[in-house]
Amino acid sequence: MGYSLRIKRPENPISLDEWTRAIEAVDSLRLNDDSGSQLINPKTGEKMVLKSQQGDAEYFDTETGQWHGALMWHKSGSVSFNSRAVEEALNGEPDSDKFWQAVTKLAGILGASILGEEGELYDQVTARPGQG
Repeated sequence: MGYSLRIKRPENPISLDEWTRAIEAVDSLRLNDDSGSQLINPKTGEKMVLKSQQGDAEYFDTETGQWHGALMWHKSGSVSFNSRAVEEALNGEPDSDKFWQAVTKLAGILGASILGEEGELYDQVTARPGQG
């Protein structure tokens, strides 16, 4: 497990309808279909399927030409994703991290912030954490 980041609004939970409309507004994202996401174990080569939940979304990686399960919508009204997915941005290169750009576009559409597990607020331009 890695460190999770969340797209969240402080007082107004993100509804599934809002989330769906926001996903549709970002070209590199789509809602998962019912088949789930296929994963390959890098050590064994075994193919596995991770079943998706309602509201889960995928990101299209233009470098590999593949869709990857990346965002999980929660009934509590927030969205989570693994910080490893935006490692490039968190290492000081937010302009070259296409997934970070998609996530910040989503946050903007939703009027939401990006927060870490400890409540720290991430700057959407620099990808640097600050005080929550």
